Amino acid sequence: MGTICLILGNFFYIYLHLFGCVRRYQYSLVKWALTIPIYWLLMSAAGMRALFQLFFKPHHWEKTIHGLHLQAVLSAEESAPSVAHLPAEGTSSIAHLSGENTHSIAHADLLPVDDSEMTETPGIPVTELKLTPLPRLMNLLPPRLPAAFSNSDRRALNRPAVLVRDLWLLSVILLASIASVIASIGFFMNSETLIYDDAYSHIRIARSMVDSITPGFAQLGGVWLPLHHLLMVPFIWNDTLWRTGFAGSIPSMSAYILGCAYLFLLIRQLTHNNMASFIGTLVMLLNPDLLYLQSTALSEIECVSAVLFTFYYVLRWVQEDQTRDLVLMAFGILLVSLIRYDGWSLFIILFALVAVIGVWKRHGWKRIEANLILFGLMGSLGMAIWLAWCKMIFGDPLYFQRGPYSAQAQQMKFLAAHTLYTYHNVWQSVRYYGLDSLESIGGLLFLLGWLSALFFFLRYRFTPVTLAVATFLTPFAFYCYSLYSGQAILYLPGALPPGAPPQYFNVRYGSEMVAPLAFFLGVGLAHLPIRHWLRKWRGALYVLCILLIVGQALYVGDGRNLALNDGLYNHSCSSTSRPIHVFLSQHYNGNFLLTDEYTTQVNGQVFGAQLRKIIYEGSDPYWSRALAAPQQIVDWIIMRPKDTDDLVAKALAHNDAFLDNFTLVLTEKDGLSLYLRNDINTLPSRPVPLNILNNEKLCQRYGGYTY
Repeated sequence: MGTICLILGNFFYIYLHLFGCVRRYQYSLVKWALTIPIYWLLMSAAGMRALFQLFFKPHHWEKTIHGLHLQAVLSAEESAPSVAHLPAEGTSSIAHLSGENTHSIAHADLLPVDDSEMTETPGIPVTELKLTPLPRLMNLLPPRLPAAFSNSDRRALNRPAVLVRDLWLLSVILLASIASVIASIGFFMNSETLIYDDAYSHIRIARSMVDSITPGFAQLGGVWLPLHHLLMVPFIWNDTLWRTGFAGSIPSMSAYILGCAYLFLLIRQLTHNNMASFIGTLVMLLNPDLLYLQSTALSEIECVSAVLFTFYYVLRWVQEDQTRDLVLMAFGILLVSLIRYDGWSLFIILFALVAVIGVWKRHGWKRIEANLILFGLMGSLGMAIWLAWCKMIFGDPLYFQRGPYSAQAQQMKFLAAHTLYTYHNVWQSVRYYGLDSLESIGGLLFLLGWLSALFFFLRYRFTPVTLAVATFLTPFAFYCYSLYSGQAILYLPGALPPGAPPQYFNVRYGSEMVAPLAFFLGVGLAHLPIRHWLRKWRGALYVLCILLIVGQALYVGDGRNLALNDGLYNHSCSSTSRPIHVFLSQHYNGNFLLTDEYTTQVNGQVFGAQLRKIIYEGSDPYWSRALAAPQQIVDWIIMRPKDTDDLVAKALAHNDAFLDNFTLVLTEKDGLSLYLRNDINTLPSRPVPLNILNNEKLCQRYGGYTY
């Protein structure tokens, strides 16, 4: 294989190089740059395959061929003559073997022979017996090795069972795929895919990387973690996928399917019960909140999927103690830490778990140290990259925490208004998130999930497995602490204090407890103590559980879908149908627009603008030039004149060039204002798009529009 790759690589390299020299000399350097990596890739194909087999297919015939040359000797053992039947005349016993076997034995290490113990036998010279102690030589040879496998045999042995025999996992994947597609189409037909302001913002960040006046990775910003936006890049360049929101839905749908598969594997890894694992997975697969979130550009479902991936390998590592599982566990944490900040706290907990499990299993200190280094270096890589990014771009490694657009800065405004109800209140923090989780999964399944968790810990008590499984409840502790410390805010009508208006805000956080409770439900069902006389009714019990899960999903989805309601009402509701968006959708002329996107929440995607025509706080150096002399660059300006946080309003408050060259066109009730340059005499006129009209019917802010 290596020889073939080497020949093909050299042929491909020489052909392209000569082609570049003969046809166009100026392109030769480009062809060199493209050809050399392909050349080396082909050359190292056999090496990479061997390295893959070394880690993932550790069979001795895949690792090495040493010892196979002895197979012929072992095969000849049965037909080789014994000492008593060696030839009588001068022929050596070695001569009775084939040429290949003769070569093998001739180079074997012979036992020392004591001449004093040997007597001459008639017909057999003593010198021959000295040279060919065949029985004692055979005792030195290693045990019989299996014959080398053919390529077809090797492929058959190494074929993953999941593709052939694991029909349960295949059923989960197919069912999740069907549910994902149907839900996404349904929410899209109801114009609910982009009902969230955050969904628009995520898509805008991803699109800005390829469609911006200053495109590039710097458009990722420094608050939201980058992986979610990077996953959209393969789809975001397409205008149809971008404007419909499917560029964000496709990664979320894929993550949802992957998460369901890993939840099934996680339950089965612990219970070895396919039916119980399938039923537990149905809790997540049919959950209305997750079905909505996987249809949008929000990042929660990707975080859930990465966490399930991580915990599957956490459990495998604790049970089987394989380094490969530790590496995949660290890789999972790397992914989670680049999607949501939940992964940062999870890394700390799992890092401590690696040390505790090592001590519990009485590993040597060197092995514990090696595991900690391996997990720590790989698992913390995502966090290190983000800290370095914030330092390089914004000059502060903790910009995401201390910057003006951080979650902490936003929560301080709520704290100043005395509406951060969970701040430094442990009971309220637990109560708010507990109610949020309860309504996300449904009251009955919530209760059964926690009872199953209690039953599990009482059954297993203090073992490495229980310690590993306990870390699966990290999301509950993380969000309770975030609410307590003021890093997060949560409004839920049933939890707000008396007198506060009923509001939804960030209630989608509760959806991250669906997977842990589904896991405990599956485990509890598998370990349910059933008397022998009830075992014949086990099938009926499974059917009853499935009906219960389906019924609870229908109940929650019938107007009680928290994730959807969070987007339809109050703070999270998209500002698509605000009057300025309606006006621009009719009369925008396609020229440059200046705005502070953080304070105005203006989205060019709504009214048909290309993002390269919008100058905002992330568009330096054009941003600075537009603030200094707006009449030379932009036709439109959107700002809040009385908002002290609006950078455009602060810069233009005393700018004579702005006052002389721009006219106020429209002002909303909340103070958001639209300005047009004076020398623009003609504007296009178009009908209002359907997405704005539909959004106006769906989105409700505090019971009515405030703009």
